[in-house]
Amino acid sequence: MNKEIGVKGFKKVIAVAAMVPSILIGASEVASAQESQDSSRNTDKIATSVIGEAWSSENSPFIDVFPNDPYYTGITELNNLGVIEGYKNGSILEFRPNDMLKRAQFAKIIVKALSIPVSEQDISRFKDVEISGPESFYPDNYIAAAVREGIIKGKTEEEFGPYEDLTRDQTATMLIRALSKLPGLLDEIPDGYNSSFNDESNIHSENLKKAEYNSLFYGIDLGKNGGTRGETAQIVFNALEIISINKWISDNGLDKYGNPNGTKYAGGNPLFNEKTGEVTGRYEYILTKHPDKPWTS
Repeated sequence: MNKEIGVKGFKKVIAVAAMVPSILIGASEVASAQESQDSSRNTDKIATSVIGEAWSSENSPFIDVFPNDPYYTGITELNNLGVIEGYKNGSILEFRPNDMLKRAQFAKIIVKALSIPVSEQDISRFKDVEISGPESFYPDNYIAAAVREGIIKGKTEEEFGPYEDLTRDQTATMLIRALSKLPGLLDEIPDGYNSSFNDESNIHSENLKKAEYNSLFYGIDLGKNGGTRGETAQIVFNALEIISINKWISDNGLDKYGNPNGTKYAGGNPLFNEKTGEVTGRYEYILTKHPDKPWTS
């Protein structure tokens, strides 16, 4: 069975592959097994269904995701890319945005989102990860590929905890590991940046701060507990968006703030607010200044 599915949207994001290391290079081989512990081995793309007047494909492919939902953009864009599918429940398709994401599911999402090569040759060493067989890469091959790239680590050498809930902290650390492989993509945290994450006893503290400064949490309600499927979809989409922003800057000969080269800034850059003393992240500055998102056109 052919397990290769073409990516359908956000092509400028994937086009960055030509400019970055091998983490984004290679065949985009993906499987469409459902993201659940009792996943079947069906690799056919789950079809969307239109039921009644309350829901239509103009809103979302999922019965439980609507345009006014906070993470609508991240969920629907990743679905357009073939990164996430959801759960088929009879004749309808659910995403279950408020459910917690599992570690195995995140491995699949990050491998597909970054077009990391995956094949049956990626063999998981973890005893608690089931072997999917030749009809699917989920969960074992996706986990092995993410481990190979240094994005995800096991709990021990033999235990992965594939169906344990993923936390926001872990998501931040794994994405920082992945995006750090792309030279020049992530900005270092400057002096004076007021982060929401100041618990230095948290082993994920620095990665949380870096994720926040680089707008991976853009649009995320940090006052709520993290780790849900909806929130994680938005965070992964934000990561793809900053990749796309960098390509847009490069393609158009702009300075790193998305302005014409040679633009002069008081204080040397536009990120420091002299009135408040606050520092804004570069990507937040660009996203705020360009609500029309020219990097998507």
